[in-house]
Amino acid sequence: SVIQWPSNGGANQQWNIVPVSGQLYKIVNRNSGKALDINNSSHRTGTALQQYTYNGGNNQLWYFQPPSGGYVIRNFESRQILEVGGGSTADGAAISQWMPLNQSNQAWTIQ
Repeated sequence: SVIQWPSNGGANQQWNIVPVSGQLYKIVNRNSGKALDINNSSHRTGTALQQYTYNGGNNQLWYFQPPSGGYVIRNFESRQILEVGGGSTADGAAISQWMPLNQSNQAWTIQ
């Protein structure tokens, strides 16, 4: 699972955004070297994200929509976007995919 947690500067909380083709990117964890992945290429809303060895699948490809309060990160396979599940602010809340609702739990800061 991929979860939210207060920043501690660890490599496990850092992700590299790596160009793949055109506007598509893979998102790779600095600690594990694994790619951000939608399990089994699911199109189901609420599916939790995971880290998985990069294999070039569409479920591991992402594109970024310009920010309006934060970037929206959309999966190429499912066309759904990343969000903190249920808008939770709790430590350990799951990061999942959902339909765009233009809410703050679906907006991401990239530094």
